[in-house]
Amino acid sequence: MKTLLACARTIDALNERIGRLVCWLSFLVVVVATANAILRYGFRYGSNALLETQWYMFASIVLFGAAYTLLHGGHVRVDVFYGRLNARQQAWIDIVGTALFFLPTTIAITVLSLPMVSASMA
Repeated sequence: MKTLLACARTIDALNERIGRLVCWLSFLVVVVATANAILRYGFRYGSNALLETQWYMFASIVLFGAAYTLLHGGHVRVDVFYGRLNARQQAWIDIVGTALFFLPTTIAITVLSLPMVSASMA
């Protein structure tokens, strides 16, 4: 059990550091988007490289920011009953919700994306 808790603490610390870096990546996306808009509309110079860089950074923010948000309990909940429950009941709802919704969705996305990933590497 101590090994699992140590592993969980290590993962949480890694998510915390990555989340803090992603905050700066958000600022960088704004800078790239602003530069792209100024170049496009001010100087009539459009760059697909800047646009794609912006999208890749945004995808990284969503991907890595989701783990940070999950760590801090920041994902949206429909708080009809949840707020009235004690901490133990909330923990059970979190466990069941993760097991029934989060993990199957993650597995489905992973399995369904594998053909596209392998095709892009070929």
